[in-house]
Amino acid sequence: MKTLNKRVKVSICIPTYNNIDLVKRALGSVLNQAFLDYEVIITDDSDHDAVKALILAINDARVRYVKNPVQLGSPANWNAAVRLAKGEYIKILHHDDWFTSSDCLAKFVQLLDDNPQRVLGFSASQACYADQTFAFLHAPSQQQLLSLNQDPSCLFFANFIGAPSATIFRKAYVLPFDNALRWLVDVDFYIRILAKKEQAYAYTSAPLISIAIEGNHKVTHECSGNKAVELFE
Repeated sequence: MKTLNKRVKVSICIPTYNNIDLVKRALGSVLNQAFLDYEVIITDDSDHDAVKALILAINDARVRYVKNPVQLGSPANWNAAVRLAKGEYIKILHHDDWFTSSDCLAKFVQLLDDNPQRVLGFSASQACYADQTFAFLHAPSQQQLLSLNQDPSCLFFANFIGAPSATIFRKAYVLPFDNALRWLVDVDFYIRILAKKEQAYAYTSAPLISIAIEGNHKVTHECSGNKAVELFE
């Protein structure tokens, strides 16, 4: 399997666990992007070799595959992918999500290129059913965006940024996701990275990411109603 050694603009990190059809959709949306200065890092927690076989069949030098020697779970598998990133920007794409169209990666990159003082960019996202039909738009209100500038901890009460797939951030400001968390791990990460400086984010109302809202693979389904998780987090 070929790998890239040169520095790239953006590292697209795809932590995977089984669900090969979802991985195909996510990776297909990446390889369809018009913006080409990227690498893909796939860290695989699967209990089979279907993801590995897919990457071998694609044989794209931009795609780097790593099978975790032991299953790391979420979010340790996210951290494993980010640690391998060589890009100036980090773009996490969970394997059940996908780029909405072929120009979305370029627009994500532009968020940070056009706002060099900002550490994190995010977009609205479109929530979709299992058949990929549109369900609703996930987007912050103007008041929520103003509140985010004043105090990032407002995200604790409503995660209007959304899933990590809806974000892009600078590697220079990278922080590890907290391995002790499962449900609020993204909110905790956003609060910590945005607290590093004032006016820390850039936002676009374009729904650059499509988010799957159905399926037993979602961590929220595992955690919702779990009193041990809810009380701890």
